[in-house]
Amino acid sequence: MATKKVQPSRGKIWRVASRQYDRITYQQLIALGLTPSAIRHRVANGRLIPVARGVFAISRPRGTDEERWMTGVLQCGEEALLGQGSGAWLWGFAPRRDLRTEVNVPNTVRRHPHAVVVHRRQPKVMAESRRYRLIPVTSPALTLIDIADRLGAGGLETAVAKADSKNIVRVAQVRAAAEKHSRLPGAKLVRVTLDRRTFRVTQSELEKEFLRLVVAAGLPLPETQIVKGTARVDFIWAELGLVVEVDGLQFHRTPAQQNEDARRDHAHQLAGRTPMRFSHAQVFFEPGYVVETVTEMIGQLAEPA
Repeated sequence: MATKKVQPSRGKIWRVASRQYDRITYQQLIALGLTPSAIRHRVANGRLIPVARGVFAISRPRGTDEERWMTGVLQCGEEALLGQGSGAWLWGFAPRRDLRTEVNVPNTVRRHPHAVVVHRRQPKVMAESRRYRLIPVTSPALTLIDIADRLGAGGLETAVAKADSKNIVRVAQVRAAAEKHSRLPGAKLVRVTLDRRTFRVTQSELEKEFLRLVVAAGLPLPETQIVKGTARVDFIWAELGLVVEVDGLQFHRTPAQQNEDARRDHAHQLAGRTPMRFSHAQVFFEPGYVVETVTEMIGQLAEPA
């Protein structure tokens, strides 16, 4: 006599689906012991709700981004990862551009589900995987590289700063990933953008470069390292009341450092001086802007009242 196959309990199905925003695939149901006819029966009586080809919900869909993303990933196979714009939105460091679900799959996978944008990737790239809010997704560093060209340099700086401030990924880790995956389309922009902000420079090197710009532009030389009030200023044209500070810190300043900068600028203004502040990236990479701005300010301050 044939032995009747024992069907899995609802609890087993629920435990799998609960880790996937109440989603479960046809293959997972078969692996749990359900027969094709049993799956059809559960669909007919509403215990399984088809939401995409080969993917079911065990509760009424609520239409959230997480449900949509998980459905797209499950449609694309076990190794699939959310990525690109969808991954950036999930990580929380870039704006959502559209409602498409973007998924990375190994380059040997040929699935292309409806309403899912599939990106086929090399194994080295697929190894950069994480699980965030239950969803398999590319690492934050790789996600930033993948969307770099879409964001442009300005948007990329904003996204990296947000990711760093939220402790999602550090700037140095993003730069290292761009070096490791140098052949990816966005890697070059990441390297160029971050190198402008993160290269190390000592305060003396920065001050020498600023003075070189002043001399080359034929501007009057300022005094350096003069104490005004309780602080030492980098450069001052005392007869004009112009103070210039140059910032040698990396990438971005902490809130405490920003507050201190503001206090120093306020003290100069209350004392009747005009404060100006330039980053090391501006001094080294935008010298024309620095010279033009300082020249214009000197001209305005030198004009008779």
